Amino acid sequence: MNFGKKFLALALTLPVYIAGFNAWGAGVSVVTPMYFGHWIVTSNLTDYEVTVEPDGSVTSSPELIELAPPTVGVFDITGLTPNLTVNQITVSQNSPMQRGGGGELWTLEDFVAEPDSPAVDGTGTLRVRLGGTASTSGNGNLYHDDTYEGELELLIELNL
Repeated sequence: MNFGKKFLALALTLPVYIAGFNAWGAGVSVVTPMYFGHWIVTSNLTDYEVTVEPDGSVTSSPELIELAPPTVGVFDITGLTPNLTVNQITVSQNSPMQRGGGGELWTLEDFVAEPDSPAVDGTGTLRVRLGGTASTSGNGNLYHDDTYEGELELLIELNL
């Protein structure tokens, strides 16, 4: 049996947190939403994965049949102090990707957030490309054909 699954853009938690304190002036603009694609899940007997790298390359388990390709997330963080060096970007999942009606979840992990440059630009903007891995539950339950959405948080550590 084939069960089509689609799961879409992830919402970023606002506000963005910078180096352990809340950067109230910072904002997030979605240039390209993080999209893990549209897939047929042929089996859920073990964990199966879709990985999207920050450069846009994609790998997936053979039990997942791609119907629409994933895209890397691209976000502009604005309102930062210009020309500060980026030390680290940490991404965490606040809520798993799930459909509105409940049921099975997609777990997000192994995030890779890469800034386009090692420092905030002269206008106070930092562009970040975000990749990661979405995994099925692996418990044998079926996935409904629906949109699955989750929520992420970015923690950006700058060299002050």
